[in-house]
Amino acid sequence: MPGPIKRNIIAKKRVEPKKIVVKDEVTITIKVKNCRKCPFLNTEKTPGRCAEDWYCSKKKNKCISEYIEWPREEPKAVPDWCPYRNKKEE
Repeated sequence: MPGPIKRNIIAKKRVEPKKIVVKDEVTITIKVKNCRKCPFLNTEKTPGRCAEDWYCSKKKNKCISEYIEWPREEPKAVPDWCPYRNKKEE
């Protein structure tokens, strides 16, 4: 019968997350035709249907459009009340 099994137990050192310091502000521009590509778009399935409702998370889940079943039914433009709408477009 072989002797007891010896195992080397190595304590793992806890890695602390690095702090990122931002020195300058950066502006990122995203060109979108409608809200589909916006990072602040929330979609919810319409109860009992194969459609979805669109909400803007930056405007306290303000409704963008309800009951979108097909891509052709998506809003064609970004709403006027969008906080990220380029002011030059207006």
